[in-house]
Amino acid sequence: MTHNNLIAAAYSISPTSQKWDGKVESEYYKLLKSIPELKGIEHPFFGELHQFDDNWFLNNIDPNWKVIFTGMPGVMNNLSKNSQFGIASDDPDGRKSAVDFYFKASRAIKKMQEHFGKQLVPSIQIHTSPARKAANSSTASLIESLTEMQAWDWSGTELVIEHCDAYKEDGSSIKGFLTLQEEIDAVIAVNAKSDNKIGFCVNWGRSAIETRSTQGPIQHISTLRELNLLRGLMFSGVAAEDATYGNWQDSHIPPQLNIEDELYDFSASLLGVNEITESLNSCDLDELVFFGAKVSLLPRSSSPEVCAKFNSAVIQLIDCLAKD
Repeated sequence: MTHNNLIAAAYSISPTSQKWDGKVESEYYKLLKSIPELKGIEHPFFGELHQFDDNWFLNNIDPNWKVIFTGMPGVMNNLSKNSQFGIASDDPDGRKSAVDFYFKASRAIKKMQEHFGKQLVPSIQIHTSPARKAANSSTASLIESLTEMQAWDWSGTELVIEHCDAYKEDGSSIKGFLTLQEEIDAVIAVNAKSDNKIGFCVNWGRSAIETRSTQGPIQHISTLRELNLLRGLMFSGVAAEDATYGNWQDSHIPPQLNIEDELYDFSASLLGVNEITESLNSCDLDELVFFGAKVSLLPRSSSPEVCAKFNSAVIQLIDCLAKD
């Protein structure tokens, strides 16, 4: 039986990721709805309910899906303009801008759930920017932000920190945000004073990037599970060395798949059947609000059929391994 919390980050492999086309994206969503194992999507928040067209989004999503919001695309967009932006920022203006960004997310979630008249958004993934190579951040600033954010009306949506690779002084970090322990310390402090508990999501690729090891994600999963803080798990791959997807880059290379396609080669991916299985076995899937995949195709495809095919293959693989 398929788990009812298995999702895909449909936007990261969208046929319109380079140029918005509502008609093409509608074809893509129609195909996604035909994947029986898929029970929801990870949805990118840039500042509005949908980056291009709120009404398009409301008319095209499956009202039976779980929709997991992620602030990452909007966070990175804001960081490109202001290196101080982030809920962990020690810069007052940078921290306030990030808190305001997430307040807009709470309003977008409310708009969506009022439209459908039911709870569709169980979680929103938030991120502890800024990057420490360019700005100062701290647990104290994160506590201040989380305390404020936790008090808002989220329409039943849970705040979940998606841990990204932490800052390293050797310059090898990609996101370079807070350490997992700093994030945990902040969440424990905030949760102790509120009934609206904040949890965590492990992104397999980002944990592997931080630790330069396929065991890094397992370590993070185990740490969070022991504290009863693990709410999500997303399988985003990474390659130690690959000409297309880069070396230890957060480029979402798919896991090793048995799909014959002359355009795509995922053999360099460190995420395979064994890694997915070990990660799933390290969790209690019934305790997770969501788990699934975030992959991208390089070179990018503008075909809804191709994008849906790879989404389907990855989701079916995870679903199959989750049953074993």
